[in-house]
Amino acid sequence: MNLQLSTQLKQQLTLTPALCQSLAVLQMAALELEQNLQQQAEENPLLEWEEGAPPDYEALARYLDTPGTAAGTAPAGDDEEMPPPWERAAAEQAQTLGAFLEKQLVESGCPQELKPLVRFFIGCLDERGYLTVSMEEAIACLERDAEEVQAALFWLQSLEPAGVGAFGLEHCLLLQLQRQGAGESLAAKLVEKGLLDDVAQGRWKRLTQALACTQEELDEALHCLRSLDPRPGRAFATEETVYVLPDVRIERQGDEFRVEVAMPWKGLTISQEYRKMVSGGGAAVKEFVQGRLNAALQLLKSLDQRRQTLQTLAEILVQRQEGFFLRGRRHMKPLSMRQMADELGVHESTVSRTVAGKYALTPHGLLPLRDFFPAAAFAVGGENVAADGVKERIRALIQEEPQGEPLSDQKLCEMLSEEGIPISRRTVAKYREEMHIPSSSKRKRG
Repeated sequence: MNLQLSTQLKQQLTLTPALCQSLAVLQMAALELEQNLQQQAEENPLLEWEEGAPPDYEALARYLDTPGTAAGTAPAGDDEEMPPPWERAAAEQAQTLGAFLEKQLVESGCPQELKPLVRFFIGCLDERGYLTVSMEEAIACLERDAEEVQAALFWLQSLEPAGVGAFGLEHCLLLQLQRQGAGESLAAKLVEKGLLDDVAQGRWKRLTQALACTQEELDEALHCLRSLDPRPGRAFATEETVYVLPDVRIERQGDEFRVEVAMPWKGLTISQEYRKMVSGGGAAVKEFVQGRLNAALQLLKSLDQRRQTLQTLAEILVQRQEGFFLRGRRHMKPLSMRQMADELGVHESTVSRTVAGKYALTPHGLLPLRDFFPAAAFAVGGENVAADGVKERIRALIQEEPQGEPLSDQKLCEMLSEEGIPISRRTVAKYREEMHIPSSSKRKRG
């Protein structure tokens, strides 16, 4: 019997609890992270918020979504109303909200110079139909006069469904009331006075006093509110609604771009009360406090690592996709996650976790971070071009086509080939349909 001794060296990555937490925090999108931190602050007595949480209007939204009224006296319609045409079209064609708005925009009388601004706002809508950007942020991103930006927003808010393009629930309801010619009604007054929380809580006596009205008049106003849709974009959602908060904001300042990472944990800190807890307790108390303290410190460390990783990644994206930030989507260049991983000095899986489910607010709208990693589709002049860039060029050519003389897919194919983009007519038609742009025959009739 021969006995042999051998020595092997083996490297193995051990996922410690701290590393697991860092990876989990890195992968969370801004809204998910905010909800997670709220829960952790409730579970860990050493974590506290320096500032109060923002008001939650979900209870009101549920009230508006529920048949009948909490007061129980509002009049009901004699016949069940049919859904509006736009809602039936959404259900039948399974369109996205963005596609539906784009179709209306193309067919509308909106001035050509305002359409890119309207598309910016469309790109900043969440699935409720609410804007995720303020007017100040939009003006800064677009670098246009406030009057032009306001005019573009007006055009968006004039489209169906009513209430789309609002900055919040109250604004959404007011837009719908104004569309109905009820901008001066008691229902509008209720919204303007900030009494929606009282509606959600059923404080009818307080409402009649604040509005100086009778219960019957209040019931009429509530019935009017119940006819409105607090989430006008939901008819276009094919899956469970997911609200989006930008994880990164990238805005132009002069000749440079400024990157700002959203920090939903701003104000989260370690309570100093733990010192009193330690001094007033025994060994068991000290052990408990020390455990919670270590957990809190590790969480804050993970949050800082997440911020640094997102910040660095976004700054590299600005450099690598400079053409996009300066001139638009058609100038997006192919970029792989492996290339990004090499520049960051991390594993490719870390990049994947960093961009998963996250969004960037850019001068050209709200985009998923994954959109900044397009694969090469065409070679033009020795340089790879992404498919999104070709799509945007097709959109630009169609926007510039002579009035009453729309460009056919074949003509678009020829024009792109002259520009050095080798593309078939079938591919042109495919890209045009993906952008929900009608064919040349339909554009001529429109």
